[in-house]
Amino acid sequence: MAIIQCGNNHYYDSAKNIHCPYCEKLNEAVTADGNDIQEKNTEFVISSFSADGGTKTEMYGEMVADGDKTISIFSDEAQNQYTAGWLVCMSGPVKGKSYILHKGRNFAGRDMSMDIVLSDDLLLSREKHFSVVYEPKKNRFYLIAGTGRTYCNDNHLTGETEIFEGDRITAGESEYIFIPFCKEGRVW
Repeated sequence: MAIIQCGNNHYYDSAKNIHCPYCEKLNEAVTADGNDIQEKNTEFVISSFSADGGTKTEMYGEMVADGDKTISIFSDEAQNQYTAGWLVCMSGPVKGKSYILHKGRNFAGRDMSMDIVLSDDLLLSREKHFSVVYEPKKNRFYLIAGTGRTYCNDNHLTGETEIFEGDRITAGESEYIFIPFCKEGRVW
């Protein structure tokens, strides 16, 4: 078994795969429409809008009617993953390490594709061992059972339960303490 890292920073077992399986999945998704990944040219254009309904693009430096060209607009807010809370490992292989929780569902497992990557605990499921959900409208956190055995405050988790500051989550060899950033009086 030889774990190696590809050019895109993915780790994989070279005894099982000749090429990076993660990159191959990305290539399959891109080439599914019949186009080669190298043939795809994407232009990102920053634009400003004028009062007469046209758009001046920085790339072309000309006024363009709204229907003439497709122009992408980048939004920092859409790309920003605000921190909603943390899981801090209190015991186990990575004691002392913290994991950031974001808005929405945060899947936990050993696989690098998980939101909470717990790769050092070999007793955890590879994917979706459990998940933590932050619901911003209600400003609440929930722990949801996944593919592996998970406990919340020493109670076996079979569905979902609301979690609060200081709750203990036990999975695999590790125990985590839940610490919310978003709570009463503090939301994004």
